[in-house]
Amino acid sequence: MAEEKVLDRIAINVERKMSNHEALHEWEIIIWVEQKIKQAQEQAGVSPFAEIIKKLPLAILLAFDSEHYRSAIFKINETTLERVAEGISARHPEQRVLHHREKMSGPFRELVEDEKEYLYIENAALDPRTNYMAELVRDANINDIYFTKVETQSGVWVIVVDGISPRKIDEEKKDFLVVLCNKIKKIELARPEILARIGKEIIGKEIIETQIGTIDYLLNLLSHLFRNKITAMGGLCRRIDKIAGTGNNGHSDDCQKCAEKTRNVVREARELEKILIQFDLALTDIKKATVINKEYIPLTRLIREIQTEDPNNDFLIELEDPQTEFALLTDRRKTVKAICRMVQKLTQDNKELITVAATRINQEKIKISLMQSGMNTEKLASLVNIRENGNAKNHSLSDFVVIISSCLLPELGIKIEIDKTVVEFTFRGSRGVSESDHVGIKNLCLQTQT
Repeated sequence: MAEEKVLDRIAINVERKMSNHEALHEWEIIIWVEQKIKQAQEQAGVSPFAEIIKKLPLAILLAFDSEHYRSAIFKINETTLERVAEGISARHPEQRVLHHREKMSGPFRELVEDEKEYLYIENAALDPRTNYMAELVRDANINDIYFTKVETQSGVWVIVVDGISPRKIDEEKKDFLVVLCNKIKKIELARPEILARIGKEIIGKEIIETQIGTIDYLLNLLSHLFRNKITAMGGLCRRIDKIAGTGNNGHSDDCQKCAEKTRNVVREARELEKILIQFDLALTDIKKATVINKEYIPLTRLIREIQTEDPNNDFLIELEDPQTEFALLTDRRKTVKAICRMVQKLTQDNKELITVAATRINQEKIKISLMQSGMNTEKLASLVNIRENGNAKNHSLSDFVVIISSCLLPELGIKIEIDKTVVEFTFRGSRGVSESDHVGIKNLCLQTQT
């Protein structure tokens, strides 16, 4: 037990040193990796593995001498060559993933196809295998480059380190890099065991995080591609419209035809600019979705905050029983924002009061039902179920934010069910609470009503 505490302290100290870019010992890095692997196994989570890979190049530099060495980690599978992590961004080309492995450079191809465990380029400036690094080796200070690899079920992992004059990669450092490669293999062996233990829940979470990352990337790309062009187009047309409208275009009278045409373009540009604002809002929601802060929230507080979330709200929502004492386990801010958007959609054409009823289904679940006189849920249902029904039409800006919310709520553990005349959200509630816990929750609910 005492020895384990010492190892934990060493691992924590390594984290601190990496944060401050302080020098490390090679043995400290080995202990840190082992403790992170143990942490992942004990907590049944794979996130520490990604953290190890991400930080390992920096750790190598801090152990060797960051002024005289550079490091990166690559992963190669049947179709791609990916630069997973790096100790210095300027060392490598911008492209992180090559989608055709035949484009692999000389040293990588040699490692994989000739089945070599390592590769040492003693003179980087003269060795023909570094031709692919033309931009890199123009710096005569780069002495040598060492590649060491390990094969795993998920692909071939390669650690690359190069030495900067006057330093070179000696045998002791090469042995250390081989040990680190074997640690990566240990990580890859442990990963499926953990996933098998924790089952589909974590696998699903990883898929969701990947999907969120993909959506995030695509939205960023679209926003970047369109924003400058739309701004330029709108600005030019507004200028033309102003000149034409004032007759300051070389003619004695207004150029009405020119003005009418540019006004159409200006109108469309403004609409596109509004859409880009919604893209930015969606991006914010998506990025925040991966950080979930769950806590028990009194239903009374949740409903009150939904009502006041947007100053422009023109709907009314209230509890059927104001004395309801249920507490819901959720992320308060994300839940309030998402349900507020859905209520706004429900009440676009019907301003009747929304009443909320709460029912405990079992020890774990509480169902919240939204009801309204003359309620029509068709529009909301089409947006919430868009992934099943397909995107058959163009959507408004308000539709877009509802679609985003309907995608994020399930990640908070909230199930959405929509009937013709009722909308229901199933939350997790307090489970198996003691009498004192029940009193505490009751008091918390009462405090929110005052």
